[in-house]
Amino acid sequence: MATDNRLSSARNVGALSGIRIFKDSVGLRDKNDYYTFTITRRSSFNLSLKNLKSDIDVSLIRNGKAIANSSEKESRPEKITRTLEAGTYYIHVYQRRGESKYQLKLQATPLTQPTSSDLYSNAFLTGLSVVSFCGRTNDPTSCNTLERSKSILWSGCGQGNQDACSFLQQLTDLENAAKLTGFITSF
Repeated sequence: MATDNRLSSARNVGALSGIRIFKDSVGLRDKNDYYTFTITRRSSFNLSLKNLKSDIDVSLIRNGKAIANSSEKESRPEKITRTLEAGTYYIHVYQRRGESKYQLKLQATPLTQPTSSDLYSNAFLTGLSVVSFCGRTNDPTSCNTLERSKSILWSGCGQGNQDACSFLQQLTDLENAAKLTGFITSF
């Protein structure tokens, strides 16, 4: 009997960055395969399970709970795409009907912070609870503080782009996810 049949004895992939491919099989005698991996920083995650001969499904697990599942019919490829926060995750590949070899492809691409030279583009970065920024001058009246209650990606409001700044004010007020506490007086 394979050693990766339980969550507690999952095959350790280690820190996932880039692409990793695994080949194995599940069936009547080996109904479950588990893998574990870590994400060291917020990442775009893609999983594909292909080359199936029968109905094999897959789940993505965190803290003992399935956070994503793929259960296509028959031998169709399975796929999970998510943004994952840093942490430890498990994958459960399991037999629904029949026996099948499979190819499991895992890919994690860290999400990077924008590198724009515009002080205002993408000023609201994920992972931060409060962001303060000032205009190109050191005038304190051009400073702003944004607070968030959920993830928001914001762009626009660049130098000379007053319409985008107005749009930001409307967006944050409607979503009640950020509060504009300052006023940009110059760029």
